[in-house]
Amino acid sequence: NMMAVPQPPSVSREKSTLSTTTALPTLPLALQTTASESQSRINALTSALQTMNSTTIAACRNCDGLSRRSRHLDSLTSPASETSALLAQASANLTSTSAVLKDAREQFDTVDDNEPSIERLFWGAREACREVASHAEKQGR
Repeated sequence: NMMAVPQPPSVSREKSTLSTTTALPTLPLALQTTASESQSRINALTSALQTMNSTTIAACRNCDGLSRRSRHLDSLTSPASETSALLAQASANLTSTSAVLKDAREQFDTVDDNEPSIERLFWGAREACREVASHAEKQGR
């Protein structure tokens, strides 16, 4: 009683009747589902990566634009700041000039108020000079 040992298939030296493209073995349904899920996740990740790439490119363009605008705004505000400082100095100068003019006006008003007295004093001094001159002539000096 000998047991039968399976024999390997015989290899024929003749041209094989198999097709040149060999079919892959069929995967069990559970593995097919897992492969399908994996492929779908890979596709989703690829799509997300492409979206991130295009979003990053757009964000970089926006940053470049903001940098350009910031430099432009700085170029506008720097002269404006300098002009503002000059205007502040001019305002201080005008305030000082106004105070000087107010003081001068008060002095002119004082002169106007005292003008009749000054004229009388001047007239009196002129008359006194005439009298002195007249007295000196009479005395022969």
